[in-house]
Amino acid sequence: MQQQYTEKMTFILIAMIGLILGSFSHTLAYRLSHALPLFSKRSHCDLCGEPVGIVALIPIVGYLWHRGHSTCCHKPIDWMYPVIELASSMVFFAIAWHNPSLGIMGLLMVWWLGLLVMGLTDYWTLQLYDSIMYPWLLVSGLICLIQGEWFFAVLGAVVLVAFVFGLARLLEVFLKKPTMGEGDFYVLFGLFLALRGASTLGVILIGSLIGILLGVVLKKKELPFVSLLALGAGVLLCFKV
Repeated sequence: MQQQYTEKMTFILIAMIGLILGSFSHTLAYRLSHALPLFSKRSHCDLCGEPVGIVALIPIVGYLWHRGHSTCCHKPIDWMYPVIELASSMVFFAIAWHNPSLGIMGLLMVWWLGLLVMGLTDYWTLQLYDSIMYPWLLVSGLICLIQGEWFFAVLGAVVLVAFVFGLARLLEVFLKKPTMGEGDFYVLFGLFLALRGASTLGVILIGSLIGILLGVVLKKKELPFVSLLALGAGVLLCFKV
């Protein structure tokens, strides 16, 4: 009985950490995208610039407590805040559930947060920042080494990137406009290293389906590639790795 209680409390704690780090990742991505100081400035309202209160900083609770509106200018808060916080909590819980090894568990959590930040910056600015992408690639490599058979993983990643690169260049000829940025290929490489073949294809498929759905709902013809990969990876991690 005591062991079961401890396990439940552990998973609850991990889910709460996911909420907090999801909120932090959203803030980090926002500040990177808007060229704001990363750590030297207190959290403030995105709408009027006023500092936010302590309650508003509590993930999910702050949004619900203030009924989705800021306390300073009383305007609606972006719905992405609670959605990202809740999604990160779910992903953290799923990673812990599917991966009893502390090493791979911790690395996958850091890996997910890095991908989340890149997905958000890609959504807002169509840019990927080296300060996030290169450490994320390092974490992808560490996950690859722990999982074993790293040579075949690296080879598979190279083949995937080469194939997508050729396909993207072919599409550019027909569409007469750029289809993928250089950073997209780095993300695909890291994705394959961490998740391997079938899971990577699953992420691309899920991301594509989400992109089609969001395109219809949001009436946007184009959605950033890395943003869709982050969504696809989140869904995949929630079910199985």
